[in-house]
Amino acid sequence: LCVLVFFLLCRMLIRRQLRPLHMLTHSAQRIAEGHYDETVPRAQTTDEIGQLQDVFRRMQQSLSTKSSELEQLTSMLKRRGEELRKAYDGVQGSDRMKTSFLHYMTTQMTTPADIIERSVVKLDAKKAASRVARWNSIAKSAAMQSGQPIVPEVSAPKTPAEAVELLGGATCVIVCWEEERTTSLKTAIAEALERTLTPALDARVAICIGPEGGFSEREVETLRASNSHSYSVTLGPSILRTETAGIVAPALALYELGGLQ
Repeated sequence: LCVLVFFLLCRMLIRRQLRPLHMLTHSAQRIAEGHYDETVPRAQTTDEIGQLQDVFRRMQQSLSTKSSELEQLTSMLKRRGEELRKAYDGVQGSDRMKTSFLHYMTTQMTTPADIIERSVVKLDAKKAASRVARWNSIAKSAAMQSGQPIVPEVSAPKTPAEAVELLGGATCVIVCWEEERTTSLKTAIAEALERTLTPALDARVAICIGPEGGFSEREVETLRASNSHSYSVTLGPSILRTETAGIVAPALALYELGGLQ
């Protein structure tokens, strides 16, 4: 009987000593399965097994903290990726708008005006034919590049008086002039559409851009006399270069007519 009692006491003592190891084994298995927040209880003893349990508990806490930081970083990267995607979509939309604008502009007839009073560049009459051929070649290439089936026509340079004859059939004529201080392009187009009862999408707006030195007052009067709905307008307080005004003014007109929406 004494031997039996001694055996039972030894068994109970051994099981008690091994209980922390069983708990560590269970916790390690849970952590291996991805449960990094598994709680490891604090050791109740200070022997080697207790020390092992405390070290394992600190390791689990550190692993749980790193896992939480990794989840936060992943979430932040996901948000940044979404922001970059939206920004990229915005850039693509702007690029499509630019392409649409260029596509629209390449369908328009361009009539260079020669012998303007303040023009710096003078076109040699002998080279005019080759220049016109070159310009039309560029227009054709631009139309093909933008997928436009209609190739715009670039005519031979004309005098202001000859160019005026082309303006009579326009819904309105916009003369961009740096001396104008009050009338804006928006106001001029709105007034012309109202007076002619013309829908914006059906309007034919002629825009006149001066040379490097700008139009003279006499040339402005001649252009304004070409059409009953002609206006001299300002493009703002800054005086734009002629190549810049040639892009800005048509873009503003297209915007007011709904062509960029």
